[in-house]
Amino acid sequence: MKLARRVLGTLLLVGAACAASGASPAVAATAPDYSGVGSRTLASAQPGSRMIYVSTGGSDVIGVQQKWGYVEYNRITCLDTGIKPPNQPSCPEPDANNPLRTVQGAVKIAKPGDVIVVRGGVYDERVGWAARAGRSDARIMLQSYPKEKVLINGYLSLKGADYWTIQGVHFGYSSINTTGQALVNFFGGTGWSFVNNEIAGTRGVANLLIREQTPASDSVADRTAAAPHDYMIGGNCIHDAAKTGNAGEMHNIYLMPTIYSGAGTIENNLIAGAPLGANIKASGSSDPNGAPRDLVIRNNTLLYGASGLVIGQAASHVETIGNLIGLGINSGAYDGGVKTYALVAADTDSVKDTLIAGYANPIRQPWKATPTLFLRRNVTPSTLSLVGSVANCSARAADPAVRDAYGHLSLR
Repeated sequence: MKLARRVLGTLLLVGAACAASGASPAVAATAPDYSGVGSRTLASAQPGSRMIYVSTGGSDVIGVQQKWGYVEYNRITCLDTGIKPPNQPSCPEPDANNPLRTVQGAVKIAKPGDVIVVRGGVYDERVGWAARAGRSDARIMLQSYPKEKVLINGYLSLKGADYWTIQGVHFGYSSINTTGQALVNFFGGTGWSFVNNEIAGTRGVANLLIREQTPASDSVADRTAAAPHDYMIGGNCIHDAAKTGNAGEMHNIYLMPTIYSGAGTIENNLIAGAPLGANIKASGSSDPNGAPRDLVIRNNTLLYGASGLVIGQAASHVETIGNLIGLGINSGAYDGGVKTYALVAADTDSVKDTLIAGYANPIRQPWKATPTLFLRRNVTPSTLSLVGSVANCSARAADPAVRDAYGHLSLR
């Protein structure tokens, strides 16, 4: 997908920066061409593993006719532990003909090498507890059935999700089922990936939150073990973070994996609508060491945030390249297309080959900050024109030359 970098001699960008508003503004209508959300193919389970199907018409219980009457047993327990109900020769395997009813039920029984296939429909539930880890040679995958829309209203929260892949799922807010700080949460974990999904409408601090697990102690070894490593966030549409709350606290992606994390990649995502925060915040909160280390933020489109990207506190070796950051909304004097916040190792962090338009402060660094970010080949035109819409994940630069060089559809 990545081709040699195209150099634009002269950028001619038409249109105007949008007026301040609390919602992601509409842009010129056109046929959607953003196809990142969803699954196109069906993965295969590893040899000896299984395809676990979930459907709104499935069941998590087993009905058994006993001499005293009909009794229902928990099918998830039977599949997970192998303990069969009385007078029942086996648990029906959760295949395409006998799907489970809940995504959480499938997550609980999934083992390394398994593939969870969720058929189209709406699932009002909380997903992720009791998940096992996968292995580098036997990933666990949770995907939507190809070309079917799967909406989970609630949240996904995975702890230590080693070698998991989440693909093609839409995550939305539920006043009943959503708890916690974000709609999708990853705590620690090595080798996981979150690709081709949509998250929208959080009321918490983020749509997507990445943190460490609770470490066994505060030692470097234990905090390193608790932190995320080798993780990928790619090809997603993440939009419309909370519009009520405190300014500077509501983000689309909030990265607090700690300075003990490493080898994270965020690329080819469309991220939009953070009027009270940043589209991506790479910084700690109360603990400055919560900030990320060894992170690449590449070829993303970041629109309609008070700030586009925040790099803060002890963040180090954060490389940002090829991003399109545009049309700040609700931005104040302390916001910017790229903004640093109490950044102590700025010279290890970089912003390169990035287009920033529609911000009074394209790159905002406190004037007393020493050292400063490494900056190279960035362009800051005053205006930017878009087509498509955030709501259907089709927003993009109107100029094909700009699209090819910057943002989530880049050929870079």
